[in-house]
Order: sequence, then C-alpha cells, then structure tokens
Amino acid sequence: MKTIILTLAIIFQLSTAHANVINFDDLSGNSDPVPDSYNGITWNSANITGVIDVSPYMDPNVNYTGIENNALFNAFGYLNANTTIIRMTDSSSFNFISGFWSEGIAGDVQVQFEGYLNNQKIYTSDSYDLNNISVSSIILNWNQIDAFHINSNAAIWIADNLEITPSVSAVPLPGAALLLISGILSLIGIRKTA
Repeated sequence: MKTIILTLAIIFQLSTAHANVINFDDLSGNSDPVPDSYNGITWNSANITGVIDVSPYMDPNVNYTGIENNALFNAFGYLNANTTIIRMTDSSSFNFISGFWSEGIAGDVQVQFEGYLNNQKIYTSDSYDLNNISVSSIILNWNQIDAFHINSNAAIWIADNLEITPSVSAVPLPGAALLLISGILSLIGIRKTA
C-alpha cells in the first residue's frame, strides 16, 4: 500500500512541477523579433526583443558559460533607458527562477528586475552591472508573478537559458483531487480482492 501511495505521489509531483529552460536555439538568430507566443510567452509587450546568434561575437578569452549560440536581446536598447516586459500568453502566473545575462554591444549595461502580480510590484532586485568580460548567472527564485520587467539603461543586454516554471496552485482543483482519491481507492480495492 505504501508503495502505491508513494508512486502516485511521485507521479503527481512530476506532472505538476517541471522547469522550462528557454535557450532560443531553435529560432533563426538573425535578429528578428521573438515570436509572441514562443514558449507560451508574450515577449514584445513593452520593448522589442530579438534573438541573435552570439557565436561570431564571442571573445575567445571570455568564459561564456550560460550563453551559447542564440540569445535574447533588447533590440532597441541602445536608444534610451528601457523596460522589457515578459508575460505568459494566457496571462497566468509563473515563477522566474534564473537566467544568464551579459552586455550586448556599445558599453556596459545596468539591469534591474521587477516582478508583478495583478499590476502590483511584489519583487525588486538589486541593480546588476553587466560587461563584456563575464556572464552573470542571476538567480531570483520569484514565485507567483504575472509580469517580469527587465529595466536597463541605454544599452543592449543579452540573456540566455532563462528558467521559467508555471505556478502551481497549492490547493489541487476539486476535479483533480476527486480523480486522485478515486484512483487510490480503486487500487486499494484491487489489492484487497487479489
């Protein structure tokens, strides 16, 4: 009986919690805007984001761990201070776990992040100075947001391997709970008759 319950618990956990690491490598990398429903996310609601193949620009003396091949960038970031807003296409909440960030072109970049839920700011990060001599692994672990803001000065940043997970409700839906309970009772009944 313990084995059955443990197995069901593991299956339930695996079905509800999975990370989505977005690396943009399946896009062309020719600086076109990111398609707005790419990975279930709206990318261009406040500032145009594109995807660029960064490999021709990599300095062989720099460790680019975390940023390989294609990367996200704020396409018109060099014009003025700007904010890029990322949302789920279906407006649901999500968790922003982490990402790898670096300077794009034309000078050092200062970025700062904000997480919103229902138009209320609930998270604010420190300011990060990005440069072209290293990649910053930025871990935020922000839960239950419906908008992720990337604020920067008048410069271009690049980002890759963004880890975004869907928010999972702490209380299961009544239908899902009923289905789970009936499955457990059925397994108990089958075991007693055997």
